[in-house]
Amino acid sequence: MAERRAGKFLPDVVRLGLTSAHSFYRAKVLQPIAPTFILPEVKDSSKWWQKKHHYSDPEGKYLFVPAASVYVRFASYNTSMINPGEFTSYWDLLSPKLKSKIVASDLKQGEGRNGARFLYYHPELGPNYLRRLFNEMNLTFSRDYRQATDWLAQKRFALFLFSQSDDTLNAKEQGLSVQILDTGGWKEGVGLDAIGGAYALMDKPPHPNASKILINWLLSRDGQIALQRDREAAGRTDSLRIDIPKNDVLPLMRRRDGVKYLLMWNPEWMDMKPVQDLISQVLGDLKK
Repeated sequence: MAERRAGKFLPDVVRLGLTSAHSFYRAKVLQPIAPTFILPEVKDSSKWWQKKHHYSDPEGKYLFVPAASVYVRFASYNTSMINPGEFTSYWDLLSPKLKSKIVASDLKQGEGRNGARFLYYHPELGPNYLRRLFNEMNLTFSRDYRQATDWLAQKRFALFLFSQSDDTLNAKEQGLSVQILDTGGWKEGVGLDAIGGAYALMDKPPHPNASKILINWLLSRDGQIALQRDREAAGRTDSLRIDIPKNDVLPLMRRRDGVKYLLMWNPEWMDMKPVQDLISQVLGDLKK
């Protein structure tokens, strides 16, 4: 945005996290992406999950979501303190026996922010759930994912809300008693997270023809296989293309048939102001 204010139009195609992507959308610096589709396999929506192309903007034109994995960063747990089979609902986390046994990520950044947004906009949970979670459960907060994971392994806490799944899995591989909490069978459904954000096309690309070639490769079968195999993603990215192998995706993060999913890239979920206002109000009340 600073470049554009200076009259410089340098990027053609961007891949952004959803919050940043929506900032670009609201600034009206993007152009519809579908007109650039050339390859029949990219145009063919039947190759994609739910037989459609997925977008995060209200108009369904600008912010293309290429991948969505099961939201496993909601929570991790100590395997010697919690039996995951006892949980069938998010409301079970408000049990008095868990009071003072939950650590949570800082709600104003990273996974804490994302988790609070998920709970706030979930149609069966909402603001009331967040208020009860904060007011009744005597949460401890941490800005350091690894610190909170260590506390979990040391049995200082039984549950870690809004955790970093990578840290949990790394700790598990080292023999520590931690695991990701699988919410896939819970009655309110599980989140589907737009891993890697969205692709978008700038409205004044300096290389329009190259932009088309890039977008078509990114969304092609080969491009999406490469996306899933990205070493940095480490098996966390499940492409929304359904005509490619999924053996590169961690089993916990693969979409499954018959599961009730909530799309976390829903445009109506992108406004963080009411979430932040509620967090500030509740945390302020707790300090008092």
